[in-house]
Amino acid sequence: MHTPLPFGRLIPNEGQATPQQIYAYQQRIGSIIYAAVVTRADVAFAVNQLSRFLLNPSQRHLEAADHCLAYLDTYRTLAIQFSDLSDLESTEIQPKIFYCSSDAAFADNTDRKSSSGYLFKLYGGAIAWKATKQTTVTTSSTEAELLALTAATKEALW
Repeated sequence: MHTPLPFGRLIPNEGQATPQQIYAYQQRIGSIIYAAVVTRADVAFAVNQLSRFLLNPSQRHLEAADHCLAYLDTYRTLAIQFSDLSDLESTEIQPKIFYCSSDAAFADNTDRKSSSGYLFKLYGGAIAWKATKQTTVTTSSTEAELLALTAATKEALW
């Protein structure tokens, strides 16, 4: 239980889920979304992937949601921790107070769209994060990375 999602790609359901399965799945995903938005950046990508099947989940999707909930329960003591300037490691004269990172995975979805995300840290603790599927199909990994960087830059300027 070291990752928020089980190994393997989640694919759309071949059949039709019952209303009870849909409701149960939506309840689980809502709980995970709450954790991802409030304090748990480590499940942001997982909830992004799981949310794609809200209208027709399969048994595999229900198991993946349960896996993510079990992961959250296993690591429930994890917390965002902020440090004072004396605790921050730095090789320069001025310690690094603010970090911004972005990344993209080129064409990793079945529709060939890329996934991307960013993370902002202040005093060693995460203050903003996002994991999402890009809205356009990119033609290279460089283009996917630039779209991710653009989204992170817009958020940083805001």
